[in-house]
Amino acid sequence: MKKIIAVLLCLVLVVSLAACAGEDEARKAGFEEGRKAGYDEGYAAGKDDGYKTGKEDGIKEGKASVSSSRKYAKFSGSFTASVMKLTEDGYALPGNTVAVVHFFQDGPFLLRFYEDITGKLIEGKAYVFEFETFEVLIPDDEQYPDIKNYATSIKVTGYRAAKDDEMGMQSRMPEVEITER
Repeated sequence: MKKIIAVLLCLVLVVSLAACAGEDEARKAGFEEGRKAGYDEGYAAGKDDGYKTGKEDGIKEGKASVSSSRKYAKFSGSFTASVMKLTEDGYALPGNTVAVVHFFQDGPFLLRFYEDITGKLIEGKAYVFEFETFEVLIPDDEQYPDIKNYATSIKVTGYRAAKDDEMGMQSRMPEVEITER
């Protein structure tokens, strides 16, 4: 008799634990659904508020929308750079020259020439490079565009040896004009 009562108590304990576990799972599922619904409502409200704020800012500035304008950088003039290495362009423009150049105390970048200038430039010397004016689209967060980031757009039209007053801290740098359209 004692064994039967002990087995019944064990069964009651197992059944009650199973019921509690089922309630706990249901409670977790309900909590998760509520949290997701709250997140979705908050996301939608934030998205609407952000849209309204952006639209109002655009109207205040006299524009239809802040994101509709694009920023462009127009590079012109000439720049002083030192030639580190000259090599033939065997990939993009075979028979032409590529120079690894750098501005005063700055990192190197590639400068392509649309003619063979091997023997015309000397490695280790500074030159003033003239180039065709060009314009590029720049990211909205870029405030001070650097010409070496757009080196593939540089088309050198002329070069000459740099004078003493065009080297070092007095190096020539290209003019940059930023416009929005």
